[in-house]
Amino acid sequence: FKSPIILSDMYFLNKNDMLFLSLKSGVNTVNFRHFTPLGDRHHINDLSLGLRGKLINHQEASNKFLSLLHKILPHTIPTCYIENYEFYRNEIKDLASVKVIGSAVGWVFNERLKFFAAEAASKGSKIIEFQHGGGYGLSLADLPEELALEKDIFYTWGWSLKEKNNKIRLLPNPHLSKLKDKYNLKLDNPLMVGVNMPRYHFRFGNYFFPDDMPKYFADKKIFFSCLYDEIKKRLLYRPSIYEYGWGEKELIKQEVPNVKFVENGRLPDLMKKVKLVIIDHCHTSFLEALTINVPCVLYWDHDIYLMRPEAEPYFEELRRANVLFKDPLHAAKQVNRIFDNSKDWWLSKEVQDARQKFCRRFAYARKDWFKIWAGELRRIGSVGIN
Repeated sequence: FKSPIILSDMYFLNKNDMLFLSLKSGVNTVNFRHFTPLGDRHHINDLSLGLRGKLINHQEASNKFLSLLHKILPHTIPTCYIENYEFYRNEIKDLASVKVIGSAVGWVFNERLKFFAAEAASKGSKIIEFQHGGGYGLSLADLPEELALEKDIFYTWGWSLKEKNNKIRLLPNPHLSKLKDKYNLKLDNPLMVGVNMPRYHFRFGNYFFPDDMPKYFADKKIFFSCLYDEIKKRLLYRPSIYEYGWGEKELIKQEVPNVKFVENGRLPDLMKKVKLVIIDHCHTSFLEALTINVPCVLYWDHDIYLMRPEAEPYFEELRRANVLFKDPLHAAKQVNRIFDNSKDWWLSKEVQDARQKFCRRFAYARKDWFKIWAGELRRIGSVGIN
């Protein structure tokens, strides 16, 4: 099919979603295409120091920092953009022209998609991006957001920037929309969700760095030391997917000997049925919990997780409702206080007002999300981006 729109690496859409959207938006409107990521087996030429040495003249740098940067940069560029550039470009030159190319996570890791998009953009195609994580619109410094705003359209989960509003459009997230108000209590357990960070810094992220991890684990110890024993005996703990050598599970076991680690299955499915969710980081999982409408207590170091002023009023309402805390001590005291009657506390007007206001701004979800998506795809497929 020669569709005017190609979408790739839309990780929050399953095959049924893609089929339904293809039918709902009209035949030949959108094509969900998989671009196989580049791998070592595709490399044609090895790294050439001679070729890379000609890219930047470090002697022309005006200071020592720029001189060092100019020396390093040529060695950090993937071979697909230097030694093997011609090979990969030729792979996509004969592909059909399209009006719009979009992706959620493909702009991060899929170089073959980027080759196709760059070639298409040079012929007039428009590039769009879909928000794929929880830091956008919240974090004080968000490099992925800056890159997303370079696209022709950036679809967000409810937030916008006045000075760049012409590029931002709101679209309900399908993943969150499927979680909206799906809480169904089945387990009389608290669930704590952990996070992790590579031990060695390899790229600039939105939040904390490897040097912040000792403080992060020290805060966990404070939290557990203040938690009632009868609550700790029932604790479920969801460790990070990757261990990175921090010894996360060993540390938790020392503080809570009876802890049960839950590593299988999808985290949102588990959050739907526990009595209380505890999250100590400002990543996507806390937006999932708020959307599910499960009772939850949140805390993180506000000096590490720096948020932008525009988001502060929304966080402040969560703090006033005793949902969000700046330190582990007060978070643990809140868990002790409300655990037996967590549902009554959670359904209070103050908590629900704060939760709903936050979700409307940063976790846009609608049960009729597919209708809105189909309408937007039909619009940009017929008239293009304007």
